[in-house]
Parts: sequence; C-alpha cells; structure tokens
Amino acid sequence: MEKFIEKVVEEMQKVYPDAKLEVKEVNKNNGISLTGLIIRTDDTNMSPTIYLDPYYENYSEGEMDMADVVERICKVYEDAKPSTSFDVDSFANYERAKSRICLKLINFEQNEALLGQIPHIKWLDLAICFYYLIEAEECATILVRNEHIARWGVTPEQLLDVAKENTAKLMPIQTMSLAEMLGFPPFGEEPFQIATNQKKLYGACAMYQDSLLEDIANTWDDDVTIIPSSVHEVLLMPSKSIENNTLTNLIGEVNETEVDDQEVLSSHPYVYKREEGEVVCA
Repeated sequence: MEKFIEKVVEEMQKVYPDAKLEVKEVNKNNGISLTGLIIRTDDTNMSPTIYLDPYYENYSEGEMDMADVVERICKVYEDAKPSTSFDVDSFANYERAKSRICLKLINFEQNEALLGQIPHIKWLDLAICFYYLIEAEECATILVRNEHIARWGVTPEQLLDVAKENTAKLMPIQTMSLAEMLGFPPFGEEPFQIATNQKKLYGACAMYQDSLLEDIANTWDDDVTIIPSSVHEVLLMPSKSIENNTLTNLIGEVNETEVDDQEVLSSHPYVYKREEGEVVCA
C-alpha cells in the first residue's frame, strides 16, 4: 500500500499544487486503524480526512485505475471541504465549548486502547464518550480526549451532565418505521421502530434516553427490546414479539456481513425494563 499512497499523494499534489498534503494513521472505533489523507489549504484551518483504504482495495482488485482513484478523492474532498475556518478559541475555552459537547456510545471491550486516551463512563458493557459538534450540517466533530478535559479542568461526570442536554437539543432522536426511513408509504403494521437522529450520526445513544424508552414502553404496554444495529442507530421492538437468543444470532450475523467493522456497537440485544425503568443486557 505504501507505493499506492505515494502515487496518490503525487497525483493529488498536481491537482492542488498550493496545498499541503498529509498522510497519517487514524485509530477508529473498535480497534480499526485507517490511512487518512488530509489536504490543507490557506483558506481554511479545517479539512476532511479522506480514508485511502477502500480506494486501495478497489485499485488492487483492478476495479479502479489511478485516474479513477484521484477523481473520486477530488470529488470527496470538494464535496466535504468546509467553506469557513474553525474558531479554535471556541474549543479551547470550556465555557464556550461546553454548549456543543455531545455523547455517543461505543463498545467497551473492543475499544480498550482508545478508552485509555479519552474521557468515558462505563455503562452496561458499553462506554459513553464525548465529541464536540463543530457543524451539524456537515457532521464535523472532534473526539474529546484526555488532554482536552485536563486543559478544561473538568471530569467525565461533568461532561456527561452537559452532553446529555446538548445531545437532546443538537442531535435529537427520532423514531420511525422502516418505510418512513426509506421514504415509502407505510407497509402496514411494522414490528419495530428505528431510533436515530436526523444526521444518522451516533444515534445509538437513543438507548441511553430513558424518557424516550419509557414513552415507547407505555405505548406498547411492554418492555422494549433494543437491537444495536450500529453506533448510529438502534431498532426497538416489543419484548414479547421475539426471543433474545434468536436476536443474538441475528445480530452476530448482521454485524459480520452488513455492518462496517468500525460501526459495530454490540453483539447482543438489550432490554428496557418498564417496571424498573432501566436498560439491561439481554
């Protein structure tokens, strides 16, 4: 892949001769490491990270030549590059930053190395961690790290207090049927609801929102089974409608074949217990 990266950088530098190109390894969710290309220009201090791994795979398999790779990367960059600069001071100062700190859920066991670098709170077999929402429309975020909270002088518990409020306000959870999500007319009575946010970004935090689950449980007059389809969404269904063992097998198969490795949240269902008012591992 090294020669491929060198060639990509060489060709991209021709397209953007005044830009500074940087290649770096990026540690993603679930222990996944990807090679990112960053194109830095003088007109903004922000730039999207473009991951080269899928392009290398397509190039190696003969599905794309170098011209195709460069064309695709240029399109991704042009579509994603921000039109303005980021106000660094708004992030460095906690009093200014705290209104845009949100929370997300990741798998605890699969992210042991990452969790050593970021503030988090263990919840069930998951971890609540935090991100700064730069721009909701473009889904631009900064993962909050240990050095950030050391500079701010705050604890993970303090972050959790503000993040719960901000997530509900900035990235509110929506529930919808599969037909609604696909933009189709209703299929009839559907056995589950999809819970995520409008941007479908870290929407699995819906399972941490007790008030949402309580309302659904009361509507269904039943406990709520939670299927962790990815870090971005969960499926909700009445607990009486299916056995948890069946769901565990299904979740494992879907994780293996349909969900990107870095987006897997968990391998088993959860249940919101209506009488106790809490979520438990199924």
